[in-house]
Amino acid sequence: MRQVKANVRITGHKRYFIGVGIGILCMLIGIAAWRMTSYASGDDVVFTIDQAKVTEGEFELFLQNYKALTTSYFKRTYNADYDENFWNSTYNGENPLDYAKRKAMDDLKQVKIEQMLMQEQGIVSDISFAAFLKQFKKENEERQEKVRKGEPIYGPQQYGASEYYSYVQNMNRQRWMDSLTKEAMNTQSEKTLQSMYEEMKQEFFHQGYSYTYEKISLSGTTEAQHVLETLRQEATSYRSTKDDIGRLNLSQAIHVERLSLDMDDVSKDDDLAHNLNQLFMQMKPGSFSGIDSYGEDTVMYRLIAIQDKGYESYTKVRMAVVQMAVQKQVELQISQRLSKAVVEVHPDVLQRISFT
Repeated sequence: MRQVKANVRITGHKRYFIGVGIGILCMLIGIAAWRMTSYASGDDVVFTIDQAKVTEGEFELFLQNYKALTTSYFKRTYNADYDENFWNSTYNGENPLDYAKRKAMDDLKQVKIEQMLMQEQGIVSDISFAAFLKQFKKENEERQEKVRKGEPIYGPQQYGASEYYSYVQNMNRQRWMDSLTKEAMNTQSEKTLQSMYEEMKQEFFHQGYSYTYEKISLSGTTEAQHVLETLRQEATSYRSTKDDIGRLNLSQAIHVERLSLDMDDVSKDDDLAHNLNQLFMQMKPGSFSGIDSYGEDTVMYRLIAIQDKGYESYTKVRMAVVQMAVQKQVELQISQRLSKAVVEVHPDVLQRISFT
């Protein structure tokens, strides 16, 4: 068989178009490689707020915090059970994944505004997620080295990313508050601070009340409850519970104790004292509580007197007044800045984010 050779002649124009084609192909491959690297590192921007970038990695960090909260909300609201289709399902027009993303974005807007204000006031220098990751890596490496050397460390041996993000944000916020408080202490007059104290004292510096009351108890349950109910109904207009009992001429052995309650003297684990305090806050002197059974006894209480403990003095709470005024000022500043912020969402990036 005769072999036929094909001679292909490439003109200058063809060489040009082939070269351009190869160049475009290389460029597309380069772009694809860059985007793959960007996706893997979480560098793609989900949204910006006043030019501050929130990347995919940072957004996913906040999104994870809403996984359990979202499942709980949809169970409570729609009785929706968590399964493999949960995140793609719709309940009364509401999608769990969209709900979680919306909550994460709301949190991040607030956090980014705080971070921008702190950056503007010299508390932090870099608010990017890349800077956080660098700091996060360094922190865990230093902790790992201390563990290897047997040196003491405070906190966990290794931080998780979400845990460390919260820790850093809280520490920076505290530094910010301390700086503003120090400035306010040096610039605000005593007259201004005392005026702030007067405005705040009812809500924040009232020391509460102490109570004098009677515990009225009787052994048994059914019959005892009837006796105490009768006593409560007929004794309302009398000054002393003992006089009430004498007037009723009851033969049952009713036990009456006069006691006092001051929450400053009570352990935080004393559930009965805390419950009585809540009860007495709703009562007036001379009134009776409901009737309850405790073991073999049936018990009710009568409130005898309420003692107002007054307010903590200005000199004692002066620092707290300044701190609270600063906190209120910062909250207002954040709210105003947030209301005017320009937010630009990158829907293609936001759309592809999901729980893994």
